[in-house]
Amino acid sequence: MLSGSGLSLAQVAANIGAGGGGSPYVAEAVHVATGTGLGNPSLVATGDDTGYLTYVYWFKMSGADFGNQGVMWVQDPENFYPGNSYFSDGGGAGIGFIHLQACASQDENCISATIGATPSDPGKTVVPLDTWVPLLVSIDTNRSPTSSMVLQAYLGDTQVLYVSGFEPSTYYSTPAPFFQTWNGLSLHFFDDVLNPATVSGDFADIWFAPGQFIDFSVEANRRKFVDASGKPVYLGANGEMPTGTAPAVFFSGDATGFATNKGTGGAFTLTGSLTNATTSPSD
Repeated sequence: MLSGSGLSLAQVAANIGAGGGGSPYVAEAVHVATGTGLGNPSLVATGDDTGYLTYVYWFKMSGADFGNQGVMWVQDPENFYPGNSYFSDGGGAGIGFIHLQACASQDENCISATIGATPSDPGKTVVPLDTWVPLLVSIDTNRSPTSSMVLQAYLGDTQVLYVSGFEPSTYYSTPAPFFQTWNGLSLHFFDDVLNPATVSGDFADIWFAPGQFIDFSVEANRRKFVDASGKPVYLGANGEMPTGTAPAVFFSGDATGFATNKGTGGAFTLTGSLTNATTSPSD
C-alpha cells in the first residue's frame, strides 16, 4: 500500500500507465465469504433534497444454489429498507434476478425494478455465474410528471431493466415525486439486514453516490466506469474522477484496504474477513 494514497503499488503503477499511455488500469478484487459484511450505522451523505442516486460495482457470483443475497441495504429508524440491491438464485443457471429499490420512507412512494428472470417470468436472461459483470444503476425520483422518473440499470453496455413487465423501461410511475433520504441512515454491504451476511462472491470497485445522477443511456457516461472493451476504468484514489466529486462510498483495492471507505460517507465496520479474489474484472 502506498502511504496516503489508499492504493497498492500495483495499482499506482497501472494508473500511471492508464493516464500516460502505458499499461491499462488493473482493478484489484476481493472475495466475500458468507458471514462477511461492511456496515456504517450513520452514513454521512449529501443530496437528500435531490432524489438522485447512482451506484456502480463489479461482481462475480459462483455456486449452483446461493439463495437470496443482499449486496446493498439501507435501513431507516422505522426498520424499513428504503434502498436495496439483492441477488436471487437462478436455479443453478446463474443469478435469477437482481432487485433494485429506492423509497421515500415506509408506506410512502417507492420506485423498484427487477433485472432478469423471476418465478413468474422465467424466460428472461439470467446473469451467468463465474463471470465478471459491472452493474450500473442511476435513479432520479424527483421528476414531474412522475412518468418521467428514471430508474436505469445496465450490465456493461446492455440496458437490462425490467419494470412491472415493461421492457426495457427506465420509467415507473408513482403517485408523486419524492426525495430519497440517505444521510444518517444505516448502510450495509454484503449484509442483508433480514438475513445478515449472506453474500458469497467476488467484488471490485464499489462506487455509491447519493445526490449524484449519471445518465447511463449516454455511452460517454458509461465509459467513465467501463471502457469500450468491457474492462474497469480507473475512478481516482477517492472515486472522484467520474463526476469530479468523491462519492459517499468507494471501496477498492485488495483485501488489506478494501474495507476502508475512500469516499466521504464515513467509516464502515468489517464483520468477518476479506480475502483477495483469484481473478480480476481486468483479466
